[in-house]
Amino acid sequence: MPPFVTDLDWIQPLINLKSLGLINPADTIDFSVLGHLSTLQQLWISNVKTVKSVDFLHSLTKLRELVISGVSDLQEIPMLSQLTELRLLDLSGAVSLRHLDNVSCLGNLERLNLRGCVNIRLIPLSQVGQYVV
Repeated sequence: MPPFVTDLDWIQPLINLKSLGLINPADTIDFSVLGHLSTLQQLWISNVKTVKSVDFLHSLTKLRELVISGVSDLQEIPMLSQLTELRLLDLSGAVSLRHLDNVSCLGNLERLNLRGCVNIRLIPLSQVGQYVV
């Protein structure tokens, strides 16, 4: 199936966007443009093999739902602790994910999905408690 989205330049003017879903985007997409969407509350990225960086996430402090599923080369999510409004974190299928630090800083987290994250460093249960689904 060909990629649905091949670039994100068109999204920059949508500064009041609250929800965005990118399913089967092109592997060459530069996701850093999403960092300008400071009002974004829901972000779904799925079925892309290569994500060069998710550093843009640190500026999305209003995110309540973050789904990055089926992204096989994702190894870490830096600055996760800055997403303090996060209620859902779904990283299913991130087979290369090795670190998920600072989960305990996400005091509003209600659901955490790590299905298929076979290489992740073990997270102490005291950090995730009842959040794992």
